Amino acid sequence: MNRTMHQQLSQGRLVALGDVHGSPFVVQQLLDFLADEVNWQQVDDIAVEFGNQRYQALADRYILQGEALPLTDVRAIWRNTLYFMAWQYAVYEQLVVQLHEWNLQRSHKVRLVLTEPELDWQTLDLAAWQQHVAEREAGYQRLIEQQVIAKKHRAILLFGTFHLMKQPVQLSGRSADKFTSLVASLCRSYPDLIYVIWPRMAGDQVVAIADAAPYLLPLAGSSLGQIPLRQLTGRVAAQDDTAMAAIADAYLYLADVSRDAPPSAAAVSDATWQQELQRRAKILGGRSQQQITQWLQRYAH
Repeated sequence: MNRTMHQQLSQGRLVALGDVHGSPFVVQQLLDFLADEVNWQQVDDIAVEFGNQRYQALADRYILQGEALPLTDVRAIWRNTLYFMAWQYAVYEQLVVQLHEWNLQRSHKVRLVLTEPELDWQTLDLAAWQQHVAEREAGYQRLIEQQVIAKKHRAILLFGTFHLMKQPVQLSGRSADKFTSLVASLCRSYPDLIYVIWPRMAGDQVVAIADAAPYLLPLAGSSLGQIPLRQLTGRVAAQDDTAMAAIADAYLYLADVSRDAPPSAAAVSDATWQQELQRRAKILGGRSQQQITQWLQRYAH
């Protein structure tokens, strides 16, 4: 994986690395890649789903400029997002802290680009939250174009995997319209700019790779590349025959696909944050409220 990512970045392509929420393993692969300073030199930006653009100046001060800001302030970056529950895991805080430390130690600086459009949880209501959710793919695209592509930067895009499909796909339980992801939209304007890595996920039993994990398998010309995506995930409608090679360039085989990453110690111990979670649960209701309530029952003290 490291060699392929290094090569793609050195050729000026953006590498889109599919994240699996609840699993630490993809982000750990990214950390392992960046730990090698030779690879680090090929990266200008890491554009992430887990950051509210409202806090870009804060992220720049902490990560890019190396200010010794308290983590209680820095956590606003991922806590005040649309899908804040997805970022409760320790690995995201680890990534932010590690970028801060590496930028202090190394001459080449890597910026964390926050791509979620600005929102303020102190004034947000359900209707506004739903509107932001409906518009988020376009918002991601706009910020990546402004902050990365227009500047001709080399970048890694770390997003939930379904934001990175290179072709529109019919999702299960959705309207008849195909879902056009962030990367599918970008590919229309910037053909061949983005190299997509699709990770193995829980429930994916199609692939058995003899090589030791982690292993990166190019999809073009491979038997896996011809398999419909719907055979690897129930999130794709049964009638959609889009092949793996059409939606990604490589398949990241991981030995462990469990989604039981530990929450950050800060999230578990922060009573003020847990009170805020209760407040947001009442605003969102439904499935989000259930998720928050279950989390609080499991971890809150």
